[in-house]
Amino acid sequence: MEFVGFIECIDFVGLIGFISNKPKKPNELNKPNELVSEEIVSHEKTIEGREVRREVLRLALPVTVSYLLHRMVTAVDIFLVGGLGAPAVAAVGLGQLLVFVSMTVVWGLSTGTMVAVAQRWGADRRTEAGRIAVHGLVATLILTVPLAAAGMAFAAKAAGVLGAHLSVQVLTQEYCRWVFLAFPATALVHVLTSTMHGAGDTRTPMRIYVILNLFHISLAIPLIYGYLGLPALGVQGAAVAVACAEVLGVLLLWWQGWAKGYLAKGGWALDRIRPVLHIGWPVAMDRMMWQAGQAVYAKILLLYGTAAFATHQLGVNVEALSFMPGLAIGVAAATVVGQSVGRGNVIRARLGMVEANRLGILFMGGMGVVFFLFPAPLLHLFTADEEVIRLGIIFLRIAALSQIPLAATLVLQGALRGAGDTQYILGVTILGIWGVRIPLAAAAAWWGLGVAYVWWAFLMDWVVRMVLVQRRCRSSRWERKDVLKVAQVALDPVVKDR
Repeated sequence: MEFVGFIECIDFVGLIGFISNKPKKPNELNKPNELVSEEIVSHEKTIEGREVRREVLRLALPVTVSYLLHRMVTAVDIFLVGGLGAPAVAAVGLGQLLVFVSMTVVWGLSTGTMVAVAQRWGADRRTEAGRIAVHGLVATLILTVPLAAAGMAFAAKAAGVLGAHLSVQVLTQEYCRWVFLAFPATALVHVLTSTMHGAGDTRTPMRIYVILNLFHISLAIPLIYGYLGLPALGVQGAAVAVACAEVLGVLLLWWQGWAKGYLAKGGWALDRIRPVLHIGWPVAMDRMMWQAGQAVYAKILLLYGTAAFATHQLGVNVEALSFMPGLAIGVAAATVVGQSVGRGNVIRARLGMVEANRLGILFMGGMGVVFFLFPAPLLHLFTADEEVIRLGIIFLRIAALSQIPLAATLVLQGALRGAGDTQYILGVTILGIWGVRIPLAAAAAWWGLGVAYVWWAFLMDWVVRMVLVQRRCRSSRWERKDVLKVAQVALDPVVKDR
């Protein structure tokens, strides 16, 4: 059986039924021609659904690979400096954390750029899409230069606030001096990648990420340990390798962006940056609220001791194997929905939601089965601590139950972002983590319940979010965000590509 055919056998009635039409009553199909017409419409809808499914797969698979390759850069740095001792590992980890927090603004700009490009690409206004992308890149550069300066100046103090010892603070400063020097390049890589995703090209960034990983590894090892006649720079060597890889990434993506027509020249105009900011600011706020919530959740877990917190961190890293495909399918859903919105084709946008949702549930649901049935072997791959493994089995089985609501939430949030409905997602995130997860986890700690109850809180968080995003997708409210405005312009040949 073909892979696509297998997917068609999957019917998640409660999770994907939000776009299915109600069946007509028998007395409404009395005439033969009406019956034939209904069969034709159903057949055409099936064919279009298959096409959309193939498109989602085509877009999502390279994004999954790209995410894995991007995650490898940070993982490789941690692995390579392991021979330098625990302070070096801690310094690199803290430096990556500071970069991650600083990326909050960039996520908003990259998402705003991707959605704006996707909608105009779908409306066949590609020159305007290219100009908007350039405006998004300029805005990214303007906003990240001060962040880079702050990171270079205050990395050691930030590490001290987080509780690092003096030796770790010094190494963190050495690492951050280089990675934050290249921080604008890191940000531009994300926005350029999002621009290509919005245009429906996920393979070009994937190929470039392969080159970046190979370049990073080939440069990091000699610079850290002093091979090939190079000085042994230690932690600084790892940072220099990252910085050089990010600069190379910008150059390659910039070259491909102009060569493939994803970027276009044009004078500065507020009208071209406004859609990026309008769509992007709720995403940036979303990530800020999420990071703050995660910090509070971590504080609650620390009340249960080091083993419980270590178990959670380890479990999240194991679980990352499942949600990377979900995130990638969410990007594919944003592209399909965004381009369909640009064409004014709401039906195709809804089909994109359904097919992406099916794929997300299929992949992540399958991983949930693995987590539930084989938690101990997975944990033994990462640790030999019996207490961590004992608690980790509980965590992974709860995480297994969360895979379907997590998949539906990640994918449908991506779809709603493609429609420009980012403010609603911000509200869902605030309600989920601050209205459900934190209160339930705090109540469990207050009443002296076991750590498993704190983990049940994140399952309830994802269930609530899944219900809310599905209700939004089932309704027509998301259509009023950008569909009518973009569709109206798309039908006007006078303003096409202006």
